[in-house]
Amino acid sequence: MAYLTVDCARCGANQMTHDVRGCSTYPGPSYEYYLQCRKCYKSATWEIIRRPNKDTPVSYFKYDTLIDDDVLIGAVVRPKPDAVPTPDHTPPDLKLIFDEGAECISVGAWNAACAMFRKILDQVSKDKMNAAPSGPPPDKRTRFSLKPRLEWLFANNLLPKDVEALADCIREDANDAVHNTPLSKDDALDLQDFTVEMLEALFTLPGRLKDAEARRAARRGA
Repeated sequence: MAYLTVDCARCGANQMTHDVRGCSTYPGPSYEYYLQCRKCYKSATWEIIRRPNKDTPVSYFKYDTLIDDDVLIGAVVRPKPDAVPTPDHTPPDLKLIFDEGAECISVGAWNAACAMFRKILDQVSKDKMNAAPSGPPPDKRTRFSLKPRLEWLFANNLLPKDVEALADCIREDANDAVHNTPLSKDDALDLQDFTVEMLEALFTLPGRLKDAEARRAARRGA
């Protein structure tokens, strides 16, 4: 069989010889090799690219020789389910956190996903608190603890009552992931659903209404 020299994606061995156990193609100019490390004997799938003026990687994978000079090695392929997209009009900083949480779910990192969704709630509540109009300022406990901060925001009508139950679910379940018993796949999916609903209520619906108003103004102007 053919073999390649590449850093092992599993044990981290530098420039380790890998046996080419299989080859496949997918749409586009790239191919995939199924490589097995000769140090740890674990396998990984790599993107393999055809070199200029060389045959396709399919032609080389059955060779009984080193083929480093015959193909180009791309990135490790990590197949995973599609992650849930962030709701429209979510602010960029929150989108970054949501995308990370959704990707954690796609690879089965349930507790990490829950921590990301709790982080969104924490950041939303801090932003709302800091943007609050002048009035009695929140005390130290409210500023630094999520539960009293949420209570203060809802009591002062700085968060819509419609999301109060959702916010409480996110806070309680994610706290369990951080401090108590590890959470399951169902827990993480529930938190993701709650977070989507909260972001849509806070940002997506108002954003769509603004878009509609802008389109109406443009039509009236025209």
